[in-house]
Amino acid sequence: MQTFESITAEYLDKLGKLTAETIAAGFRARMTPAVLGGPTHIVPAQGGKKSRKRHRGGPTAWVADSKARRVPTFVITATGGLKKKTDIVASFGQGAKFVKGQALPPMLTAAQRQKLAVAKAS
Repeated sequence: MQTFESITAEYLDKLGKLTAETIAAGFRARMTPAVLGGPTHIVPAQGGKKSRKRHRGGPTAWVADSKARRVPTFVITATGGLKKKTDIVASFGQGAKFVKGQALPPMLTAAQRQKLAVAKAS
């Protein structure tokens, strides 16, 4: 029958060998070829990281909002030169959606404009 000390010593010996082997394998995997005596210049594999191209086209859709930051260029050209947000909202209404390459949203009629003016005044 084995004693506690002999069983413990046996397992610690096995554990020590396994740990040493694992550490050595890790070092071997991380060693550079120059240290291991191999070639000093390694050619990188083709097809590395793809460069990300930055999208430089402007926005393709815009909703008329008097609090918007700016009016996109395609909306200015589509509306015939209306540059101010307030002019566009007055002509097409709040929430009119402009999409690049598509027809303009319907303009407000005189009755609709008058209704909005009365609502603002009150």
